[in-house]
Amino acid sequence: MRAGKDAPEEEAARVWKKFSETRQEPVKMAMALWGYFLKEGISVQQRQEMAAYLKPRVRNAVEALIEEDEPEKIAVLEQAGWFGEKELDDFIRTSRERQKLQALVYLMKEKDAHYGYREEMLEL
Repeated sequence: MRAGKDAPEEEAARVWKKFSETRQEPVKMAMALWGYFLKEGISVQQRQEMAAYLKPRVRNAVEALIEEDEPEKIAVLEQAGWFGEKELDDFIRTSRERQKLQALVYLMKEKDAHYGYREEMLEL
């Protein structure tokens, strides 16, 4: 795909076509993420269909965004209420393991703001 070189409507049409026609999960996930975050050219219905695809696969979606180090996009999914504290902990762990600093910092700030960190009792 040639991001940024076509008119927004043409880009959205290509992404939607690929999303709606492919049977390959990795390609469908990539197109759903790309289309969901397009600023222009995508219809409300198309965005809703992509959201309906992404929401039950939020773990895979966020892990892909962690890999791309895209905290702004992760924030959109978090603000939509697509994941909670347990998933947030898992995403923090994933960011740490993959050494994705921007995503890690964002996720840790979100955990602190929404859930806080609990002190664990250590036995000596």
